[in-house]
Amino acid sequence: MPGETGKTWNFDGDKPDAPPIGLSFARTGQGPQGKWLAKAVPDAPSRGNVLAQTDADDTDYRFPVAKDDTFADAGKVGVWTKADSIIYFDDLTAEAL
Repeated sequence: MPGETGKTWNFDGDKPDAPPIGLSFARTGQGPQGKWLAKAVPDAPSRGNVLAQTDADDTDYRFPVAKDDTFADAGKVGVWTKADSIIYFDDLTAEAL
């Protein structure tokens, strides 16, 4: 909504190799929901943990999802990635326009 500052997700305080606190996980399409973990990545811009989708299952039409309810009423925020790859996110920021 106008005037809101947005939100930045930072995973540096989460335990490495465990699911980050405050997110829930699901999938759209078919196959397993994916495996999301906080991963220690020394060369990450934040110099700490990143959010990693570590399951490279290649089920067709499979989209792993990590979500929280920050923007549940203000619209939708989405980040799309290749479903059969391992993806890292570091300090992901979303702002209302």
